[in-house]
Amino acid sequence: MKPRILTVCAGNICRSPVAAAMLLALRPDAELSSAGLVAEPGRAADPLTAAAALDLGIDLSGHRARRFSAAMGRETDLILAMTQRHCEDIVRIAPELTGRTFLFDHWCGATGIPDPYGKPRAWHDSVVGAIRQAAQSWAERL
Repeated sequence: MKPRILTVCAGNICRSPVAAAMLLALRPDAELSSAGLVAEPGRAADPLTAAAALDLGIDLSGHRARRFSAAMGRETDLILAMTQRHCEDIVRIAPELTGRTFLFDHWCGATGIPDPYGKPRAWHDSVVGAIRQAAQSWAERL
């Protein structure tokens, strides 16, 4: 059975879609999806994040934002959140998800992946690079 993994950020237009796509590229044997805690459903990926991801071969052109729900979380084996606050919010919404919710950069220092939204392109490039490193660490351990 394929492991079901959900990546979570705030708006589901920058970090979590990149994280899901990168992890899927590294682990095609897994089932990946993404969501945002305050996402506006249907919104496309941020253009600067999408450009930074595309530079690394990750195409987000078909991405549409989804809002996290407890039911969505219960359907997964592992939830990888971008910040400690996201982890706390997920567990507040659905306490039963405590044992399967971790920071996306858990194996890379566990400081969280900062939000690039509204920042210059260089910031997006840096965040996408951090996501790439964290995805590689998870891929090695899954």
